[in-house]
Amino acid sequence: MDVAEVKSGVYDMQDYLATTRMCDHDNPWLLKLAEEISDGAITPVEEARRIFSYVRDRVRFSLAYSRSTAVQTLKRGYGDCLSKTNAQVALLRSMDIPARLRWVKVESVTLQHLIANFLYKRMPPTASHFWPECFIDDRWISCEAFLDKPLYDGMIKTGLITKQQIPTIERDGKSDLIILKAW
Repeated sequence: MDVAEVKSGVYDMQDYLATTRMCDHDNPWLLKLAEEISDGAITPVEEARRIFSYVRDRVRFSLAYSRSTAVQTLKRGYGDCLSKTNAQVALLRSMDIPARLRWVKVESVTLQHLIANFLYKRMPPTASHFWPECFIDDRWISCEAFLDKPLYDGMIKTGLITKQQIPTIERDGKSDLIILKAW
């Protein structure tokens, strides 16, 4: 896919099923894991929901940035927003659900209470943030899974975030879920 196709919105849906060096969904270990996660699911919506829950809760959020393949992230069991997104996209693609990464810039202040102060003070005013989108029922659906349940519950309990800022980390499989939407 070239830049002109992306800018014009002309693309082939097969691009969102492709294997890449980082999104290594053709790996036999990952394929077996995806089958186990989605075992018994009848629809792509249910498969995507199960994959979302697995990545959210079994791949813990960490600010330990690394350029990891999906398989490396899944085996390690933790990752930042980019590596968790890549793992989720790979699992979705392995089940023939088109998936892509969405990239946005967020104000670094949104991360102030999530990272050590000495790191926060060295950050630029904006930071990159990623979440996955999957194509189901003829539309792209955001399905962000970067906060695991214990982290989310702890952040609510200690007041780092409020339910108004991030009302839920649950996904129904049909609606968009963008966790940093408030920012």
